[in-house]
Formats: sequence, C-alpha cells, structure tokens
Amino acid sequence: MTMRKASVLLLLIFVLALALAALGCRSTGQVAGPAAPKAGAGGGKATGEPGGKGPAVPAVGAGGAPSQETIVVPSSLPEAKDAKVVVQAFFPLNKDHKEEVEAVRGLEKKFLGKVRTEVYEMRKPDEKPEDFKKWTATGLGCAGIIIDGKNEFTVDSGDGKGPHKVMFQRAMGGAWTQVELEKAVADEVQKVYAGK
Repeated sequence: MTMRKASVLLLLIFVLALALAALGCRSTGQVAGPAAPKAGAGGGKATGEPGGKGPAVPAVGAGGAPSQETIVVPSSLPEAKDAKVVVQAFFPLNKDHKEEVEAVRGLEKKFLGKVRTEVYEMRKPDEKPEDFKKWTATGLGCAGIIIDGKNEFTVDSGDGKGPHKVMFQRAMGGAWTQVELEKAVADEVQKVYAGK
C-alpha cells in the first residue's frame, strides 16, 4: 500500500470514529459504557431511591472539564411514595441534563400519586457506586429513561406522526421529546391503574 493510500485510509477511519461518537452520548464527561465500580467506594442510599439525598453535583463544562456550576435534584413528592409506575432517569447530573431531570420529576406532579421517579448519576462510579450499579444493570449504553423496566414504547403523541416507536435514550430533543415521554407514562399509568 502506498503512503498516500495509507493516509487516506487513516483519515477515513478517523472520520468514521468521529461519526460514531456523534451518534453516541453527548460529550458531558460521562462514562462511555458500563464498568464495575471500585469495591468499597461510596456508601449509603442511591441518589434516586426514596430517602436518597438530592445531590449537588459539579457540572461539566466545555471540553469535559468540571465547572463550578451544580444541579440540585429536586426531592421526590411525598404523594409518589406508593405509586405503582416507576420512572428511572439515568443522566449525568449536570447543567447539560437539567431539562431531562426536571421533565422526569415533573411526571410526579402530572400523575400525582400514580408515578414515582428516581434520578441517578450514571457517570461517577467512584462517587455514586449505587447509582452507577443501577445504571449498569439496565443495559443502557448511554443516558436514558426506564419506565417500569422498559425504555422503548410505541406512542401516538398527537403530533401527526401516528403511533411510532420511541426509545428514551440520550438527551431529550434528539430521539425523543417531553410530549412523547409524558404520553408513554400516561399509557403505562392507564395500563397499570386500569379500572381503578
């Protein structure tokens, strides 16, 4: 192979790698995929569990460098304690994902007493090993939302698309919208609480 062909081949590989990275998670300093947390790290309740503390987590700024900005995860509503529909959100808990966290926590108000939400930090195995372990167990390769054990739903959100499949992975506004999330949860609430 000539030097020119080798250079072109390397350039193509580099471009392909960039394209694949663009299809993956937003660059917010999150772990690329599940890995085992260090033994003995952390302790206490996971962030998203009832009774777990809503953390103030350092945000990640440009280039993946930590910034001074933080996001405080709102506490779960008391009315959500015994809800039968559980929505789990696994995101880097920084300013880049504040919108997703607020949309998920807002589901408790919208479906008062029927939906409980849990929010987990999925990129810090050393600081939040319980959260990281829960995220790893979901099989998600990136940030995402699990509704009663599933993250793929068929919804008709009234936007003219008709019934269509939605996977609640990555950030809101890409592969899914808040309206689609609310519709999927509404459908699950209807299914779980049918006739009650």
